[in-house]
Amino acid sequence: MTIDSVEFKETITQARRWTIQDVQSVLEDRQKELESKPLFNALDRSSQIEDLQVIAPHFYFFVLAFPDMLRLTYELISDTSLKEVALSLAQDDAGHDQLYLLDLEQLGCTRDLRWLFRPTHQPVRDFVYQLTSNLWRVSDDRVRIIFPLALEATGIVFFKHLTGLVQRAGYDKSLRYFGSSHQEAEMNHTIYEDGKEVLRDIEFDEKTYQEAIALVKQCFDSFECLADYLEQQRGDVF
Repeated sequence: MTIDSVEFKETITQARRWTIQDVQSVLEDRQKELESKPLFNALDRSSQIEDLQVIAPHFYFFVLAFPDMLRLTYELISDTSLKEVALSLAQDDAGHDQLYLLDLEQLGCTRDLRWLFRPTHQPVRDFVYQLTSNLWRVSDDRVRIIFPLALEATGIVFFKHLTGLVQRAGYDKSLRYFGSSHQEAEMNHTIYEDGKEVLRDIEFDEKTYQEAIALVKQCFDSFECLADYLEQQRGDVF
């Protein structure tokens, strides 16, 4: 191999760029891995609302912290265009925590603040802290905006199976967070929505792409642990 050919290969490597679609492909692969967890298979086999009543309270800390995760994403981003996207993503999910609390009342499984900070809920609190810490370690706005996209990608998996259970149990019309209306709203959150076109124009160099993929991995690893914890809670009852 000549020096010229080596330099040519190095130039090609240096010029390589990745797009948001490359990250989206990784998100989709991780969605499939998450969906293979035993929790979702168990939910798909059930038509008993008791399965949801057991695990629904264990989303408490995450659901209530979720608006802060989106707020922090917005505040940490300095790029004007990406900041607008972060704000739009936060606005899309505004008020969902209140729907969750209303659903817990409908399901008869509300919990108080003392329960929220008992050892029983500690794994979920730790999950939230770990998830949020990923955002603080990111060094580039192009990677920061991946954080809410990863959260939405995991949400699609959870809502798909939770909503199916709710429908089979006959509670779809009475539940607004766990019901199909919320799932449909989540499915409509895409990078192709009006106002989010800037996401399609994002390009990553080697460093930022690897950082983005690492963030996706960390987020999905955390949600896989959450799915295992929820299945353990469900299994302890049934």
